[in-house]
Amino acid sequence: MKGDSSQEVEFRWFKKTGEECWATETIGPIKDGDGQVQAVQIIIQDITERKRAEEERDVLEKQLRQRQKMEAMGQLTAGIAHNFNNMLQGIMGNINYALSKPAEEIRPLLLEADAMSSRAAEMIDQLMVVARQGIKNEAEQVQINDLVDHAVEICRRTFDRKIRIVVETRGNPVVVGDANQLEQAFLNFMINARDALEEVNTRRVLEEGGYTVLLASDSDRGLETYRRHCEQIDLVLLDLSMPVMSGKEMLEELCTMEVQTKVIVFTGYATDASEMPGVGRVIRKPLRMNELAQAVRAVLDE
Repeated sequence: MKGDSSQEVEFRWFKKTGEECWATETIGPIKDGDGQVQAVQIIIQDITERKRAEEERDVLEKQLRQRQKMEAMGQLTAGIAHNFNNMLQGIMGNINYALSKPAEEIRPLLLEADAMSSRAAEMIDQLMVVARQGIKNEAEQVQINDLVDHAVEICRRTFDRKIRIVVETRGNPVVVGDANQLEQAFLNFMINARDALEEVNTRRVLEEGGYTVLLASDSDRGLETYRRHCEQIDLVLLDLSMPVMSGKEMLEELCTMEVQTKVIVFTGYATDASEMPGVGRVIRKPLRMNELAQAVRAVLDE
């Protein structure tokens, strides 16, 4: 034995039954009053239970990491599905509307539908990139203007050419964050703004059906519009995915008001009307314009 300090080693061994066991062996000197080594002390301790607990903890941690990864993938997929449904809604709405018009009026609508199809294809390409690279959250110094410029360039290539995008920036701020997630956030802001413009198509179809339509781009404006005109409103069309507060939160606000009205909910997710008090019907997106017209008529006649 070299030196005066104790030494500890960990080793594995097996019982006659084949059961795996673990132990530590500690070897240390026994000294007399003058500090001279008189003997060697060997202590063997069974640590099998501790090792099993550590292994179980490692397994649980791996399972937790895997679950978190799957949850992140689920959230990513749900978000892409939601945006994809919104695009399909615009495509189907324009095509349905085009089919109801004389031939000379069809071409601009079909061109718009074609542009939205291109956007849908680009979203699928983005999903494939994520699938190849995996989800990475890497914090680094990011120049915001560079991300905004890239996101705007994507939108200018894919949005309807009639939509004008104006960018106003001050300086070039630098933040610490994940560049991919920040860019996706900017894209989501612009996609939501574009979707608000596409809601005009729904308004157009309803007005041609003889209805008067009040349009609000977010929940706050929607509640304000409802408070001012509640006596004249017979039906509320509510998208569950709205800026400011969610569609469910807005529905709760509507249910607390003195004047009650009928509600139709739009959503890209699996939701039942029985889960939302006050809702007459739930319509899954994407929907056809004739389906919307039929649902509006049916709920109003109930």
